[in-house]
Amino acid sequence: MLLAIIIHDFTGSKLAAAAAALTMVAFYGFPRLATLGFNTKNVVVFLGVLSLYLQLKRRPALSGVFGALSVGYWNVSIVFPALALMLAFEKGGWKAGKRTLAGGLITAGVILVPVLLWGTFEAMIVEVIIAPLLLPEVAELRQHVMKFVTALGPLIWVVVPSVIVFLIISVRNLRAYWWILAGIILFSLHIFFYDFDSYPDMFTWMVFAALATGIVTGIFPKLLMRSALVLLLAAIIAVGILDPRTHPLYRLVTNPRSAEQVRAEGVPRMADIYWNQLIPETCYYRMAEIHRVWAERMEDTIFVTECDSVSISDALARLREAD
Repeated sequence: MLLAIIIHDFTGSKLAAAAAALTMVAFYGFPRLATLGFNTKNVVVFLGVLSLYLQLKRRPALSGVFGALSVGYWNVSIVFPALALMLAFEKGGWKAGKRTLAGGLITAGVILVPVLLWGTFEAMIVEVIIAPLLLPEVAELRQHVMKFVTALGPLIWVVVPSVIVFLIISVRNLRAYWWILAGIILFSLHIFFYDFDSYPDMFTWMVFAALATGIVTGIFPKLLMRSALVLLLAAIIAVGILDPRTHPLYRLVTNPRSAEQVRAEGVPRMADIYWNQLIPETCYYRMAEIHRVWAERMEDTIFVTECDSVSISDALARLREAD
């Protein structure tokens, strides 16, 4: 809904607004994963977009608050408050910029209070900042591209051409669209060259791809073309609902088992853990390749039951030794 409102404000076109909103819904994994109980990155997207929306509406303090909340869910989403802060300085000068910073810093302080009280601040720095920055990305660019194509499925025929056309448009009108362009570039670097373990890593990229699709739809000269694009997006959504097995992501979205089934059948999968709110029996329960590398670097097995707090200096020393 927020994407639709933003695009309507930019273009004045209801069809363009619908195209932006439907693009996000048409990304099969976005609504599907939320129905399985794994909605953390959906929340990141909502908070991040809300931060941008409030900045566009000249509400800098609230924009800072929601930008900080989005980072609290996922560190990569720092792009949202960064763009919101730049929008604040552009649209409201130093006053708006300072209010945005104040809202963000106060919120960040409130978020960190329990971390400090629990004595886990150093462990948080290690796991949230040091590990993602220093661990090597094990996948090649070709593998990232294949994941990208698989995740988009039939939506690729709408999103990729729209983004390409938007890139051409935005270069000619940087003053209006620079922040959408920046979001596309930064999150493209993230998924293609930094961290793309699974398709939820694409959610933030999809936000800006959806905005780009909405802008492109709004500049179509004929009503028929705008209507056709919206109908195509609606058709992609309908196929995903009526015949989900045809989507390439279907086999990667695991249906959760009940708690009783988990107890009967053994080790829970991630979907089981989130859906049933189970407490994992081992420290490492989400074993993407980067988590396996981290366990090896910390001289752990993947079956350890307790997560030991590693100091910053110890983590850096172990990572240097491994290199």
